[in-house]
Amino acid sequence: MPGSPNEMIDAVVKNMPAKTGKTAEQWVEVLRKDGPEGYKAQVDWLKKEHGLGHVQASLVAQFLKQGGNAYADGGKLIDDLFSGKHAALRPLYDRLAEEIVGLGGDVKVQPAVTMVVFYRKRKFAQVRPAKGAVEVGLALPDKAAQKSDKPGGPDRMNVKRAIASVGEIDSLREELKKAYANG
Repeated sequence: MPGSPNEMIDAVVKNMPAKTGKTAEQWVEVLRKDGPEGYKAQVDWLKKEHGLGHVQASLVAQFLKQGGNAYADGGKLIDDLFSGKHAALRPLYDRLAEEIVGLGGDVKVQPAVTMVVFYRKRKFAQVRPAKGAVEVGLALPDKAAQKSDKPGGPDRMNVKRAIASVGEIDSLREELKKAYANG
């Protein structure tokens, strides 16, 4: 079983020919030639018209958008995530990430297109830009998983906090420690 998100992506891409009849690169060409515009429409089209699973379709659409495996360059993903209308949130993200990584030497950081995930053996925190704040999701052991209508079932991130200033990170410290211990 893949250990990290990048390993999971590599496994999905590797297994794609056996499961779908085409490589990821071939699916990108199908999408480029015949698919609709826009990431969400592309994912929906690949799922409906070609029977790809959600993760497969999402990767293909993302590969088309980024010109390859967007997940390979984590620094660029973070730069892209905290640019444009979210550029002012970058210092807040940087301080929050420093706090999370400082919880222990085994914290792994996995940037994605819409968020940055922090995990040990399991995901325990995620950070994403929001309007005027950084949204922090935490997997706390004493809280029930949140119901979700998205693929994959309940969301492991059972607590969400909006952090709008560096000063607010202090108030999050104890919950961060609990989530880390739950990772």
